[in-house]
Amino acid sequence: MSQSLDDRFRAAAAEHPRGVALELSDRRIEYALLDHAVEDAVSWLQAQHVQPGDRVLILLPKGLAFVVVHLACLRRRAVSLPVNPRSSARELAHIVDDARPALLVSCQELLQLTAGLSEAQIVAVDPDEGPTTGEAAGDDDDAPGSSDASDLACLLYTSGTTGRPKGVMLSHGALAANDAALRTAWEWSADDRLLHVLPLFHVHGLFVALQVALGSGACCRLVPTFDAADTWQQLHDLQATLFMGVPTMYHRLLGSAPASPAAPASMRLFTCGSAPLRPDTLSAFERLTGQRILERYGMTEVGMACSNPYRGERKAGSVGLDLPGVETRLVDPSDPDRSRPVEAGAVGELMIRSQAQFSGYWEQPELTEQSHAAGGWLASGDLGRRDADGYLHLVGRAKELIISGGFNIYPQEVEARLSEHDAVAEAAVFGLEDDDLGEVVVAAVVARPGAAPDSAQLVAHCREQLAHYKCPRQVVILTELPRNAMGKLLRGALPAASGFGD
Repeated sequence: MSQSLDDRFRAAAAEHPRGVALELSDRRIEYALLDHAVEDAVSWLQAQHVQPGDRVLILLPKGLAFVVVHLACLRRRAVSLPVNPRSSARELAHIVDDARPALLVSCQELLQLTAGLSEAQIVAVDPDEGPTTGEAAGDDDDAPGSSDASDLACLLYTSGTTGRPKGVMLSHGALAANDAALRTAWEWSADDRLLHVLPLFHVHGLFVALQVALGSGACCRLVPTFDAADTWQQLHDLQATLFMGVPTMYHRLLGSAPASPAAPASMRLFTCGSAPLRPDTLSAFERLTGQRILERYGMTEVGMACSNPYRGERKAGSVGLDLPGVETRLVDPSDPDRSRPVEAGAVGELMIRSQAQFSGYWEQPELTEQSHAAGGWLASGDLGRRDADGYLHLVGRAKELIISGGFNIYPQEVEARLSEHDAVAEAAVFGLEDDDLGEVVVAAVVARPGAAPDSAQLVAHCREQLAHYKCPRQVVILTELPRNAMGKLLRGALPAASGFGD
């Protein structure tokens, strides 16, 4: 197999032992020290009787212990199972019941969440330190056996926005392929310094940001939570070269931008994903910093699939081109076999086939089979079109398509027109059942500071910009849109948030 994530990290630690791997508050952890902490944690896992293939649930805040336990799981060939530390007790219980971890690693501050989990072996550690043990690493019989690229490395549970969370199985080989593609595409080096403000329990923060940094010999400053004003300061303090965020973060960064220069001269790359970035945000950020945000596309099941080029045109509203080792195609959503391609420039469902593709959903073979088409193609559930240059433009989710009076309406198109209004900061569109038309379009918007948009005024604005059937029948003004921990819009929660019931 190609180098695993642990192979990459160990190679970086051997080449840059005195290099700073992690910065946490006022601490700087060199690569040699982090590698030693991981070795110690592997011994600790063995002392807890964790075997290769066992699931280890990590319920810890963002910090050193989280990183060390996760890396030790990869080295031990156990399965890292990171969970949102803000999960409810009910959500945690579902994951424990489903995944049956051999060990649950937490801390005193979060133990109340584990109170009813009598079946799980629970160990509390200091979240600011790596776990240690004075016990021997174990006999040779207890050492990991031969490794294979198909071995399960990580189990990530989806946010559950479309139902109960399901476990996405990611192999060592899939993670290695994703890592190699991103290091090449974004030209990572040991000179890079990443300001890391993302959660670690998500594929974006854990495998797109942290692991690629550690495999490159780069420095990664872990910031517990995102704060826009603090982020600008930290970019300068670190003399950062990379920053990864989601659209909500960039919107808030623009709202609290300092005097010029906003970003340090060292910055070479801002990336954005997890949701579409508004074109006006892209252009405003470029004017402010001189840096054009690189938009990319991925999902838990495939890691990163597409990216605007590091060197080359970065198109507004596009997630770019296929990454190395990835194939994508657009098919007719009405085709049950998901094999009929759409005409050039037409909207179709995005299908993906990747070396970084997941192994399936944990103990759900039927769901795994339903998500795939012949030839190993994964149905993303996203709708998109390809322009004349081959760049992919997403238009929304297949399940979010609104059909009103027989017309197909893509929420993202309506949201883009609403967001052009001077009084609108954010917009989200959804469909409501209607006896006559099947569905009608409804919009929820958040006003810009100091603005007081009128619903009728916004409907009239849409009528000037869109065909009549695409225009919202109602526009509801909200203080904020419902989002998950990654800032992704919870479209299913919009009707209730807008006052239309569950």
